[in-house]
Formats: sequence, structure tokens, C-alpha cells
Amino acid sequence: MKTIKYIIPVFILISILSSSFSPIVHGIHLQRRDLPAQAPDQEHTFGFFETYTWTEVLSGLDPDDRIFQLLETGGEDKNGCRLGSCQSSHSSELWAYVHGDSFHKKVPEDLLFAWGAGKDQQNRVLYALKQSAGNVKAPGLSQIQEVSVKKSEQGSYDIFISFSEEGAKQWADLTGANVGRSIAIVFNDLVYTAPRVMESIRHGKCMISGDFDENDVKQILALLDQ
Repeated sequence: MKTIKYIIPVFILISILSSSFSPIVHGIHLQRRDLPAQAPDQEHTFGFFETYTWTEVLSGLDPDDRIFQLLETGGEDKNGCRLGSCQSSHSSELWAYVHGDSFHKKVPEDLLFAWGAGKDQQNRVLYALKQSAGNVKAPGLSQIQEVSVKKSEQGSYDIFISFSEEGAKQWADLTGANVGRSIAIVFNDLVYTAPRVMESIRHGKCMISGDFDENDVKQILALLDQ
């Protein structure tokens, strides 16, 4: 059983910067391929995923490709894993298109799509994850040693994860292999944040920050404290 604390020292240093958040879409699951378990006990509820960039997925497509009619891609960071936003009314059509055989042939074989998590019900954000992590293994639930929560002055919450010795090594390897790229943090098939890795993180800690309310925190803690 992991230890959960609700007060955390302010001196904890985090080396991941620049989070991106997107609309919450409960009940939408990945259909092209199931989210691969990073560890046997994860059961697709939680995971760290390497990602593809906007450029790697979309830059080689024909400008008239159907995806650009369904997905608003302008203004996205071309080096980030957020592909664009879609009106909720078009989300089913977009989801069916990107999981169709014709589109599969245009993108990387192990590309995995995931919706983002957030509060705006009018739009949904699509992320590009990698199904396989190659030789780099991400830490899983069994490598989480402690979870801490801190409430900000604005009333939102930040979640801090401390890994075991094994998990810390895996986290250092994963972040070291992805310097300059994003790592997506996924709960229940939804991307809650996809921060850009600035350097290999060797202190065995991870921060998940964003517009979390108390209900979000309770759900996430329930997933992590298994």
C-alpha cells in the first residue's frame, strides 16, 4: 500500500516543464489498440508513455486529408504530442477515421491515439502516443513508493509521485531517452498531462500539475494507491 500525504515540502525540485491539458472525455477508450500495460499490475489504468510529435504524425499527410477537416491543428506546438482539438460533435467521426485502415497506412505503425482530460465539454484534444517503448521501460504502479498532494493558492492540486529504487532508475532511463520530447501521463486511457522533458530526472520524483479539483485528485489517488 502506497503512503499518501496531503502536505509536501515546497523544496521538491521537478525537472519536467511545460504541461498541456485538454478536455475531459469520460468513457472514451482507445480502440485501435489497447493501452499497453507498463507493468503487469497496471491494468490500463495508469501509465507513462513515450510520444510522437505533431510533425512526425501530420506533416507528411496530404493537406486535403480528412483529418484536417475534423481536427483543428493550427497553433499546435509542432514538437509536442498534442495533435489538435476537435469539436465534440465531430469526435466520433474523427475517432472512426483515425482508426480506419486507410489512415493506418499513412502514420507510424505503433502510433496510439488518446483523448485528453480536462473540463471543456465543447472540444476534445487528440494526443499521439507510442505503443511500444523499445528498450526503455516505464515505471508502473508497483514502482510507486509514495504519492503526495499539494493544494495551490488558486485551489487546484498538484500530485507528486516518488518512485522506488527500481522505479527511479526506470524513470531516469525513460526521461533520459526522451530529452526534448514529451512524456504523456495517462489515467484511465486519458492523457492528463504531457510535459516536455528538459533533462534526465534522477531524483526519483515526478510532478503531475494542472487544473485538478478535489474529485480529480480522489480518482487519481484511488488508481495509484492499489
